[in-house]
Amino acid sequence: MKRNLIIAAAVLVGIVGLSWITLDWTRGHRPHGNKEPIGVLSPPALSSISRVNASHDLPDKVERTRIALDRISGVSVQEVHDLLSGRSPQEIAEIARQLENLPPGNVSSANLALFFKAWAQLDPIASFQTAFKFKSTWAKNAALEAVFDSVDPAGAGSLVGTLSRSADGAISRSMKESLLTKGTIKWSRSDPQAAAEFLQGWGGPHSGEGASGMTDRHIWVAVAENWAAIDSTAAQDWLHRQNSTNAAVAAQGFIKGWWRKDPEAAKSFAASNLTNAEGREAAGALANVIALKDPVEAAKWIAQLPTSNQDVKTDAAASVAAAWVARDPKAAGHWIESLPANEVGAAAMITANFWATTDPKVRASG
Repeated sequence: MKRNLIIAAAVLVGIVGLSWITLDWTRGHRPHGNKEPIGVLSPPALSSISRVNASHDLPDKVERTRIALDRISGVSVQEVHDLLSGRSPQEIAEIARQLENLPPGNVSSANLALFFKAWAQLDPIASFQTAFKFKSTWAKNAALEAVFDSVDPAGAGSLVGTLSRSADGAISRSMKESLLTKGTIKWSRSDPQAAAEFLQGWGGPHSGEGASGMTDRHIWVAVAENWAAIDSTAAQDWLHRQNSTNAAVAAQGFIKGWWRKDPEAAKSFAASNLTNAEGREAAGALANVIALKDPVEAAKWIAQLPTSNQDVKTDAAASVAAAWVARDPKAAGHWIESLPANEVGAAAMITANFWATTDPKVRASG
């Protein structure tokens, strides 16, 4: 019996000792301020970790955005491009949002344009979509212009297509036409056929209001010129499929582009089509573009044109005079004096106007 009591006492002492050791270890390893029962250890909630990390990330993102804004002003497009290339799409969008909120002014417009020109080189679609959603009219117009100014020819087609399908009233009609003109001309440098087909679907330079309002002659001239410089045969076929009015306008660009590729073939085309509006417009444009490079050569080409088309020769002479007088007014004057009386016409008036605006003695006598 005595032996059993001794064993029971030893067991009790062991249990008490083990409990004390366990309690002491728990107190030593329990986080400060833990209100949970002694001996219960629970990991921190994942949501708490997320909140802590987010609170650390937020100031960093704000600081990165602020630094980016500070570095935009007064630098080149390439420098802003390099700056943005290391940013995430979310950071770039946040910088754009802050730029939109700047007060209107020359500095704000310059910074906004610089930013969107650089962004358009990195991601033309994202930059366009962000600019188009701006609520501020001044910011939207400045940003969109910058995007279309900076996008490369290969990316211009996508922007033209997206903008042409946008709802009326999202931007002013004049702004929309200006951007479409700029974008289509750029597009024609990489895919002239697609650009020409788009242009044809939007009406000609004399189509009035038409379906599109695309009434700028310049776009037809530029698209035809870019196409002819790449593929004169395809461009000529497209030209012949236009109505006479549109073809006459586009012929001015077509002949310039063809002349860059094959000067003699372009001269032959113009000289053999003087009886139609298309050929007459081409002859005048060709005379001018040749004169810009070599007015003497242009004068010789005009002299070879048939006298049966006297009005064409007179108009071509005026085109040469306009280019020559700005380059060498005395030489231009001597050439005009050598022309037959029925060919002088507007060429003499161009020369006289030049001297009247540049020579004080001529102005005084007038």
